[in-house]
Amino acid sequence: SNSPFEPGRPVNLTNSVEINTSGGLINFNSSSPITGNQPLSLSAAGGAITIAANVGTSTSAPIASLAIATSHPLGLTLGPSTLFIAGGFSPGLPVNLAGTTVINTASSPINFNSFSTITGASQSLSLTASTITLAANVGSDGARLQALNFKGASQVNLGTTQIFVNGGFSVSAQTALNGSTTITTTNTPISFFGAITGAQPLTLNAGTSTISFTGDVGTTATRLSS
Repeated sequence: SNSPFEPGRPVNLTNSVEINTSGGLINFNSSSPITGNQPLSLSAAGGAITIAANVGTSTSAPIASLAIATSHPLGLTLGPSTLFIAGGFSPGLPVNLAGTTVINTASSPINFNSFSTITGASQSLSLTASTITLAANVGSDGARLQALNFKGASQVNLGTTQIFVNGGFSVSAQTALNGSTTITTTNTPISFFGAITGAQPLTLNAGTSTISFTGDVGTTATRLSS
């Protein structure tokens, strides 16, 4: 069907669920939280997909997985929303933040590949996962995210990416550079508390604020290229 899907009420998954609107929009508004430790697949062809409700309720009560498919220019719109997903999160398409968004996959990875640009002026994004990969741009110079937080990860993989945030940028875990990476804040600190590795260029712009490194940057055998 190309009719829209807008439940407008809580949704509980009792089995694996696939919703395919063949072009109609899919919209889980604030009245449509999603619960149930089951896989959920959303496909809208060229229709917009929006999740503005919580998904899962905690790390002990997540949904099993979330798959998204749409060719809409905005891709997936999130927020305000907190998502608990057991099976990791790899959208594979653009993500637009319309409110504060928290994504928690506990011991599974979060992967924003080269197709998964993140936009949303003055919005905040918090990611908690075993490993976190950003290989697409985050914000833009004229439309910066308010904040980008990493939690729980043993490693953060960056590149090829440009990251623009108003608030400070900090990484507590080891950072691996997989491509050219530029991080720009609005006169707020940039801090790396773990080692940085990868024979790649790293550019840091903190305006009038500070840039600090607590761990090693590169190794004798593998130096950053610049």
